[in-house]
Amino acid sequence: MADMGSFEGEGSGLTFTKHMHREWKALVDSRIPVEERSSRAERLRPLLSQSDAFVSLKGQTKALLPALDWNSSFRKSYSLLMWVRPRLTGDTVDFSAEEELEYSGKRLLYRFSSTSDDSKAVGVSVTLSNWQASADGTTIETTMTAYSLPHFQPRAVSSSGMSAFSSFVRVALTLKVGEWQLLGVNHTFPYLKRPIWSVAIDGLVIGQGELAYPVCENRVEMEDNQVLNNIVVGGAERQVAPDKTDDQKSASELNSKASAVRLELQLDLASLALYPDPISTSIQAVVAEAGPNLSLQKGGRLLPTL
Repeated sequence: MADMGSFEGEGSGLTFTKHMHREWKALVDSRIPVEERSSRAERLRPLLSQSDAFVSLKGQTKALLPALDWNSSFRKSYSLLMWVRPRLTGDTVDFSAEEELEYSGKRLLYRFSSTSDDSKAVGVSVTLSNWQASADGTTIETTMTAYSLPHFQPRAVSSSGMSAFSSFVRVALTLKVGEWQLLGVNHTFPYLKRPIWSVAIDGLVIGQGELAYPVCENRVEMEDNQVLNNIVVGGAERQVAPDKTDDQKSASELNSKASAVRLELQLDLASLALYPDPISTSIQAVVAEAGPNLSLQKGGRLLPTL
């Protein structure tokens, strides 16, 4: 489902993007009095966190990317940046334990691989665990699991002491509900150094670790490329506040599991960009400070908009 917004500037019919571009140009126009430019800047401040175009994802979702010539463009690094905004609608969803088991490992943030067969593929995949909502509904959290391909079931350690299954990294991810945040992933393979996979929110690193980097021989292309596959299916689980304090509960009540509800979760996506070079966290922080809809004086964008 896609939601499109617009900014109607005093009945002019301008889109929000064009309005912002016009206002930014006015801020650097020396012919306009300083007092008026200062006033315009203050009026713009609350608009920097808005976006006039986005896709809203809910339920089952899947997006496919074209084949990637990995050796030509991504031989040593890649960066994936996206502006996201989670929303809890307040509606509940039915999601059984069987369905949770079915979708375990299938909430896919992204996947770049040479084939869909994990045992034969060369690439990398990042999945998300079940979403959990805070008691007050202001944040949601999940666990990101990044693993290299080919991916096998765990085996015994070989005689050389090397693990026979692929490397992986797990990172706890927390997002603020109702706010735009810049999610950035860097995966690099520097010369004579270990490959590093890292995740940042608004330019702040929240986790990183060594993760084998995809190496494609004989000009193998990445043909199975997916993003945001079933990313919010099943909604977010929120614990229901107990009606009794612990000192008022019986022994059986204390031993019983806390009840929970599943709330419908939607994820708004304002832009998504894949780069062949690592994007430093300092640059990500600058982009995050600017907001998801900043129009520069030259009319360009820091990230392409959907």
